[in-house]
Amino acid sequence: MRIAILRCPDYDEERVFSAVKKAVELIGGIDGLKGKILLKPNLLGFYHSDRGITTHPSVVKAIAKLTKSFGGRPVIADSPGMGIPYNKESLKKLYKTTQMEGLGADLNYNTEFKGFFFQDKGFRLISLVGEVDSVINIPKLKTHSYTVLSCAVKNLFGLIPGFDKLGYHSTLPKIEDFSSMLFCLADVVQPKLTIVDGIVGMEGDGPSGGVIRRVGWIIVSDNPILADLAACRLIGWKPEIVPGLSERAKLFDRCEWFGDEVMPISPPFRLPQSVAPWKRFGRYLKPFFTAKPVVSMACIGCEICKKTCPRGAIKIKEGRAMIDDLLCIRCYCCQELCPQGAILLKNSVLAKTLSYLVEKRIYRR
Repeated sequence: MRIAILRCPDYDEERVFSAVKKAVELIGGIDGLKGKILLKPNLLGFYHSDRGITTHPSVVKAIAKLTKSFGGRPVIADSPGMGIPYNKESLKKLYKTTQMEGLGADLNYNTEFKGFFFQDKGFRLISLVGEVDSVINIPKLKTHSYTVLSCAVKNLFGLIPGFDKLGYHSTLPKIEDFSSMLFCLADVVQPKLTIVDGIVGMEGDGPSGGVIRRVGWIIVSDNPILADLAACRLIGWKPEIVPGLSERAKLFDRCEWFGDEVMPISPPFRLPQSVAPWKRFGRYLKPFFTAKPVVSMACIGCEICKKTCPRGAIKIKEGRAMIDDLLCIRCYCCQELCPQGAILLKNSVLAKTLSYLVEKRIYRR
């Protein structure tokens, strides 16, 4: 297993291409660029790249260019967030809004899906996964209100088509079980390369409602878990804060490092408000120790949150979303996918105090 981390201060196309090319060469990943290649960026929803929510087009363009230079045939594909149907019309709007057009790669409009298996693990994924020679995972470095980190492993969840994602949140309400599913998904997909857009990231209440933070790095690895471990180091976190990552931290001991000297960002990335040590107090007290989603006056009653909620906890009354706190399982899908940014996370004073103590414990000092 290998990983290369190189500085890249901005999205200038020449600098991005140079950093990506050098990093791929350092880990010996050229073979992963040959044949028909699925490029999987983070295309969460209809967001312009300036908002720091989706993978920046200059990073995707650099990978497409590098792939074609070795005879590869790149195809950009993703299935966006749960509130967006997985159909041709949605994909057209998605590619246009996220600036994926004209990057030197084909765009996938095939919305068929089928089962994929690895040992005893299986998932229904977009069919293109089985039609390519390899997958290149291109995540955005962000926090996540549910999984804490939205980077390499989490990005592969986008290969599950449309509303199928809803079922996983409904049947796996515990973050430990949901995260275990994500690691199983990584085993099934087995991307040849993971190339992280860590030039500009997002901290706080990500993956769509956080604050943009300039980081200035490109991460390239042949293992998505290793890429997530490196991302934690860059943003000043210990792996234990990300569910399921701590027990896999030994990968660091077995990997080869290349590139620039890594200096964690200071101050460290701010955590989502949803992170709190509520487990110590039992699952029945979880609502009191975690942030709850609150609908602001920016709500326009578009019903995306209602369609997204895996437990049916949201209704639209008088043109505005209403959340039943007793039914809410704190998955934060509504906050993640609200196009207006109208759903905010609010903590009690007790939860804020506990979150502060958690931050003191997990940040690298």
